[in-house]
Amino acid sequence: MLIRTTPVQETGNHQPKTEPASFAFPPWHQYPPLYTIQPCARTRERQLYLWRRLILDYCEHFWILTLRLYDAESPQMPLFCNRAIQRRLSRSALQCIFQELVLSGDAAWSNPEEKEELLIFWRSPRLWADELLRVVAQYGQNKGGVFTLPELASMLGERCSLGRQQRAQALQTAIPIAFLEHILELLAAQGKARVFSTNEGRGVKFDFS
Repeated sequence: MLIRTTPVQETGNHQPKTEPASFAFPPWHQYPPLYTIQPCARTRERQLYLWRRLILDYCEHFWILTLRLYDAESPQMPLFCNRAIQRRLSRSALQCIFQELVLSGDAAWSNPEEKEELLIFWRSPRLWADELLRVVAQYGQNKGGVFTLPELASMLGERCSLGRQQRAQALQTAIPIAFLEHILELLAAQGKARVFSTNEGRGVKFDFS
């Protein structure tokens, strides 16, 4: 079976009220077969690529950093549910697409055992790590600076230059803690940050030039 991208004609305004009109879905989003995982390996590979790119573009557009499987199943989520053609991705299809994001390095499970929430990397983890170091250095805390995780999440959300235009329109700009923890793991492996536990929770100490 070949994947065609000829859109189905719409007969009215089926755009959900919860979806801002500023995001333009690609024509293939109107193609019903793409809402079912295809059995042919070559077709499925192309199908998963299209969904992976769309998810990254959509999440960057709205500055979304985490995506829960439960939310993705909601009919109020226009990314995976197209009311105009009465199609939506099943849970098994979503799991397949989410796993493809992880395998491609564009996402990671916040909890690999549960596999219920994705950390979405529309910019690479390396770039996020560099951005966190830049923000910490702006405060002059690159040598011995200590922060709580919520402090870092708020600080990075306020001063992040990645997706600046999208961030200005986002309802929530604080970085999710799970997302921040993933970035800190990279910096810890480089010896630039150390996560430690206290009576009040976890903290982070930085040491880099």
